[in-house]
Amino acid sequence: QMALQDKVIRETTEKRNDLETYIYQMRDQIIDRLAPFLSMDAKEEFKKQLEEAEEWLYSDEGFDTVKSAYVTKLGDLKGMGDPCVRREYEHLNREKAQKELSQRVEEYKALANTTDDAFAHITESERAKVKDECKATLDWLYEALDKQKDKELYEDPVLTTGDIYTKNQVLYNVCNPILSRPKPAPAPAPAPAPDAPAPDAEKKNEESENKMDEGDDKASKEEGDSAPMEAEPTDAKA
Repeated sequence: QMALQDKVIRETTEKRNDLETYIYQMRDQIIDRLAPFLSMDAKEEFKKQLEEAEEWLYSDEGFDTVKSAYVTKLGDLKGMGDPCVRREYEHLNREKAQKELSQRVEEYKALANTTDDAFAHITESERAKVKDECKATLDWLYEALDKQKDKELYEDPVLTTGDIYTKNQVLYNVCNPILSRPKPAPAPAPAPAPDAPAPDAEKKNEESENKMDEGDDKASKEEGDSAPMEAEPTDAKA
């Protein structure tokens, strides 16, 4: 039981400290780096909410309350503070994401138009598919950037870094399998035909065969001459 009580006290203190830290940080940031990302009205309202939360935190009620009360207060403040933090993030990171997408488009366009032998196996229809996807991506990007330029820093963006990174991934999924496909290995060379015998060799082979035939004939003749003659049969006496 004591361990459970200690755990509750510790967690409650942590949530109280989280709320206190957030109040101090945001109170300074909305008049400094986050100032451009809040309209004047929103800034005044947020400042008021922070001051009221600070007063409550150091009141008897705020000093001795339950963990859930601190969590609720912090959630309410973040509901006003998080949007301007996101707008700052988008402003600082959108250009980087845009450049990465544009660079990938240019790389793929160059590979689709290359005459390098390493890409000779890419068909014309595949090259056209890559070019079409690159064009569609740039059209989307330019249209979104055109809309974004009319937005104030304190307004929610119409083009987010998440949108750009998603488009970059789609472009990669379409084009990379085509352009990274390795060139097929060359067909194996046919086996060399057996060398034809030289004319002199043919003549020698023919002479050798003739000699062998002559030798066979001579041997057959000698064998016939040396064979014993059969005795002539005599008439039987009557």
